[in-house]
Amino acid sequence: MTHLRSCPRLIPVIIASTLFPAAAQAAPRADFEVLVESTSGSILSLDLNDRGEVVGNFSGSVQPFLWRSGSVQYLDLPSGASAAGASAINNHGVVVGSATFAGSDQPVVWSADGTAHTIGPAVSAAYYANDINDNGLIAGGSPSFLWQSGSTTVLPSGFGYLKAINNSGYAVGDDSGSPRHAVYWNGWSVVNLGTLYGSATSESRAYAINDHDEVVGISDKRAFLWREGEGMRDLGLLPGDPSTYVSTATSINNAGQVVGHSGYRAFLWNDGVMSDLTALLGFPAGASAGAEAINGHAQVAGEASTSNVHGDAIHSAWLLTLHPDWEGGDGYWDDWGGEHWNWAGTGTAAAQVGEMHDVVINPGVSATVYGSLDGRARSLVLGGDNGVKASLDLGGGTTTVLEGTTVSGGGRLMGQGRHEGDVTIERDGELLVTQGQTMQISGSLTQGANSTLNVLASSDAMYPAVLEVTGTGGFQTDGQVNLRNAHLKVEHGIRNLNANVDSRLNLYGTVDVSGEVSLYAGNRVQVSGPGSEALFWDPFVNNGEVVVTSGSVATFFGLVTGNGTFTGAGTKHFAGGLNPGSSPGLLTLGGDVQFLGGDLIMELGGTTPGTEHDKIVFTSESTVTIDGTALQVEWWGGFTAAAGDLFDLFDWNGVLTGSFVPVNLPSLDPGLAWDTSDLYNGGTLKVSAVPLPPSLWLALGVFSLLGWIGWRSGAIH
Repeated sequence: MTHLRSCPRLIPVIIASTLFPAAAQAAPRADFEVLVESTSGSILSLDLNDRGEVVGNFSGSVQPFLWRSGSVQYLDLPSGASAAGASAINNHGVVVGSATFAGSDQPVVWSADGTAHTIGPAVSAAYYANDINDNGLIAGGSPSFLWQSGSTTVLPSGFGYLKAINNSGYAVGDDSGSPRHAVYWNGWSVVNLGTLYGSATSESRAYAINDHDEVVGISDKRAFLWREGEGMRDLGLLPGDPSTYVSTATSINNAGQVVGHSGYRAFLWNDGVMSDLTALLGFPAGASAGAEAINGHAQVAGEASTSNVHGDAIHSAWLLTLHPDWEGGDGYWDDWGGEHWNWAGTGTAAAQVGEMHDVVINPGVSATVYGSLDGRARSLVLGGDNGVKASLDLGGGTTTVLEGTTVSGGGRLMGQGRHEGDVTIERDGELLVTQGQTMQISGSLTQGANSTLNVLASSDAMYPAVLEVTGTGGFQTDGQVNLRNAHLKVEHGIRNLNANVDSRLNLYGTVDVSGEVSLYAGNRVQVSGPGSEALFWDPFVNNGEVVVTSGSVATFFGLVTGNGTFTGAGTKHFAGGLNPGSSPGLLTLGGDVQFLGGDLIMELGGTTPGTEHDKIVFTSESTVTIDGTALQVEWWGGFTAAAGDLFDLFDWNGVLTGSFVPVNLPSLDPGLAWDTSDLYNGGTLKVSAVPLPPSLWLALGVFSLLGWIGWRSGAIH
């Protein structure tokens, strides 16, 4: 089979098309890509698997092409062959076709690594492999045969040419009669499928069969769909095609989507509606196109013919990816019944959503989509219009979104499960985790202004609500975060996106927060509710406001820094240490303040409080308890003190109980000493010159007198 020319010119093109109005409601969306094109030979065959890999042949070329992961490669010839062509590829990446040797054509298999070998024994001089299923069973002709693991089965006479096989081992083709008819091998006998209109001269051909034993082909110049018990159905022509045009059905997937040619246009037929795919393709007006294969993800491979500015014919192989939009109310991501995913406006079908798809869940009515055990998409947008909610409930499974999920207004990501990839919550979007549920986000979590993140369990819940974020970008928020009887675990920290934004982190009940927390000016953390207790396990940077209301407790096990305020009558327990500012800074503390363990670190870089050295202002209603906490005073920025320097570290405006043990002060130059006498009253440290003791003054006087006497004796003599 000398089907291909050598080295066709490659022009990769990707187009996100604005598509045709279809019978279905969803706004059509698709990606179009030219895989390979040639000016010296037409496309002879194409096939497509569920991994989006395409094989094919150009006339005049000696090597078949394989398009995989965005690039084209040419398959090697088997030893001794002068040319080869590829007919099919299965979901394991194994390719079958035929090669030309001296005097004969023989079947060839290319393994997934590209290694080519012939299969045999040969049963004729013109012997072709036309299809392979996922079990490695190969179908071909002529005569029609099945081959697997070195064993060849020749089908009974009457089966003229076998063209396709499904995963059950059932095959279709045409017989050897005149006129020829489409036939079906059901594993034990040959079934004549007849023709559409049954005239004595009518012919039919079968080109494809899916795993539900549905067969497509051509009969009486019309594309047909055959189902057992129903017979052949005329799929007709595309609207606008004259009755003299011919239509052919070339492929059918397990969702029942059929593709083919109607006149000079590619079509997709689904549930009684034939849609024009040519409008989705990025070819210039006047191009002719046909669809040759469709996989289980509603990807279509086909061929097209156009011309360049010189009038030369250009033959192209293309791949079209139809993107799904959710229609209707509640349902399941896997959508086994084919009731909800609308594929680029061609109608709903049970095709599989995969990593090649940009998925939109925004049906215009309230709907909850329950996630798959292993759901996949390239991108995902959740949104609800006109006050309705469109939700994805992870459903205990894993949803992998390669380019991330966007939860827009009216959208909601919720439930138990794992989300692989980044999540962005936009204005009026929501993330929701409830009692007993754990949501894991392996990517980064970004929350915009006026959005909501709720991790909520009732006060009597046996298990908390848990949100875990492990992406390197951590959790960035400008929205409102509500945690009640919850655990928030962020491996790479929690921080606000912008300063002076009314961002709120509200905590109720018993709440654990793991991961560094960073607040900008204008941002707030609030712990409220009788008996509420918030535990912050990692460093906490407060340049905003932390409010702990009466009866609530916030315990900080990591080092607390920043220039913000801690207000409210509730308890703030600094168990992991406190270091005001960002070297240096001013911190305001109110309410019940407890230094029980950890160090209080105060840095001195000058004598101006709040800007050159750290300072803490305790409000008038504060009660401060110090027990088991060291005061660690350190130089900052190369500064050293001089005699008379005063450092105003604390404004004790409330009630103080206890003292720092120990008080560690930095070293001073000789002749200087620290004065700590005002530390617990005015809150100051002072540097004083060291006074000389009386004994030292007496010794200095004696040495001076002896020196004078010695001088006088020398003068007399």
